[in-house]
Amino acid sequence: MQTVIPEFPNKNPTESSDSVDWADFIEFIAIFRGQCAIADCLRPIFRGSDELIVLGIDSEEDKMYILVDEIASEIRRRIQEAGASYPFQLIDEDYVLTHQGSSWTSIIYKFLHFSTYLNMGTNRSHGGQDGAKLFEEFSAIIARNYLGEITHGGVFGTALAGGFREKLQRVMDEMGEGTGVKSPVGASPQDEDIDIIVWKPFRDRRKSMLIAFGQCKTGLSWLSSYRRLQIKTITETWFVDTPIVEPLPLFFCSMNFPLHRWDYQARKIGLIFDRFRILGLYDSDKVNVNQDLFNRIETWVVAVELWLNTPRSTAA
Repeated sequence: MQTVIPEFPNKNPTESSDSVDWADFIEFIAIFRGQCAIADCLRPIFRGSDELIVLGIDSEEDKMYILVDEIASEIRRRIQEAGASYPFQLIDEDYVLTHQGSSWTSIIYKFLHFSTYLNMGTNRSHGGQDGAKLFEEFSAIIARNYLGEITHGGVFGTALAGGFREKLQRVMDEMGEGTGVKSPVGASPQDEDIDIIVWKPFRDRRKSMLIAFGQCKTGLSWLSSYRRLQIKTITETWFVDTPIVEPLPLFFCSMNFPLHRWDYQARKIGLIFDRFRILGLYDSDKVNVNQDLFNRIETWVVAVELWLNTPRSTAA
């Protein structure tokens, strides 16, 4: 008997959708079924598969297999960029996607995939865990992995207890830049949209170091409204002594960042860490360094799978 696939937690791709959207959808099916023949997913939307070529126009079957090849090419790109952290393989001349469900990489990938397509405003909490806050903790690890040894810092935003000024003062004290926090009249900081702060000090502990402010975004709704962190405004507004080197803007998202918008959006956003850059930086050798976080992510993923497998009329 064929495995029942849960309802995709977003809009299903259509004939006009690109290979990126289709690849995510096919991964979703492979997660629950173990494997997915790409053409089988596409065939229901290409109704005229038996039509002849008329006046040089390709049949629907031809169009479908062009898209199959584009999807396979997109998946091969993912394999290359994520390396061993990508928990899927292409088989049968790249026409079937298989999922290795028993690996730790599968848990991490499902976490990123689900937190992209769930409504992370209303469905972020599962199994007693807040998926958006987990993503902030996870992103802090990725930032430290990227910047390398002796990188300090981590979560700064709403996932960390305390008010904005109190948290910022602690960061200044720890990194040795900023001196103190200003108290501008009428200000209501709300964390200034900063989710993580990391820095890479020197052994001399003097000022002039690499500092980075990061934002973390799950879901898809931010795509139409996101604005770059106003780092200069933030440091001039809140730092008694602004950092000698202006902090870098980091941007973390659980989705596969649109390739056709990469250069244009990167100039507006800053240093991008999308799903596949993140996977490439989460080295399997380091998975046990934050075993507690991994366990909480796994708890969230298992609860989401249970929720997805529950009919929507009764799902909580």
